Amino acid sequence: MHKGVFIGKHAAEQKKKVLILGESHHVGDYNRDCLGQEAEYTTESVIREDYYRDPYNPKYRIFDKIIKSFGYDPELPGARENFWETVYFGNYIPVLCGIKTGNAAELLENAENRRQYNNHLFEFANEKGIDVIFCFSRLVYKKLPEFSEDAKVRAFEQVDSIKCGKIGKVDDRIDRCRYCADSEHTAVDVLLNKSLTVFGMRHPSSGGGFKPSNYADKLKSELK
Repeated sequence: MHKGVFIGKHAAEQKKKVLILGESHHVGDYNRDCLGQEAEYTTESVIREDYYRDPYNPKYRIFDKIIKSFGYDPELPGARENFWETVYFGNYIPVLCGIKTGNAAELLENAENRRQYNNHLFEFANEKGIDVIFCFSRLVYKKLPEFSEDAKVRAFEQVDSIKCGKIGKVDDRIDRCRYCADSEHTAVDVLLNKSLTVFGMRHPSSGGGFKPSNYADKLKSELK
């Protein structure tokens, strides 16, 4: 994940340890020559120093969309801090990507990159005792580790999808998979210390649209 993962002040105190996983930080007018490089800023600073101070800036509205996807109203007093300070947040790709340029997809098609990113993700999950990951990027979700032949025979491993409304005329869904501890998986070298459930949703800035209410009931219940 990108450096300086956001760690909520109360994230470690929660009964269920939650990581919200995004796709990548983006280049803008001020750093267009940095495509493919690590950003100078940390993920934590984007939330604490930018989003908290200027939540209506179009660059940071993605965070409000995520809050709404769990059934919470970010406009209520203290709602933003109350939500984010109970979770971890990180971006899967550790370098800057363009917006709708295909750059992120190209990075993830590289098998070495994919393995490296998944190793970092599972290492973080082990370090923080993560129980559940909410992945707001179908592109990233599809590049997470796959089940090995050994894992497939374990009763607790599963992959499925939950229909949850529509985006226009297109069915929306929540993808879900569950990894078992101490089991090998493809495209990653790290074994998990405990079982991990991952939910996959649309990217909040998806060109096809994003409807937080499609996810709210299911995701809110999974926070408990």
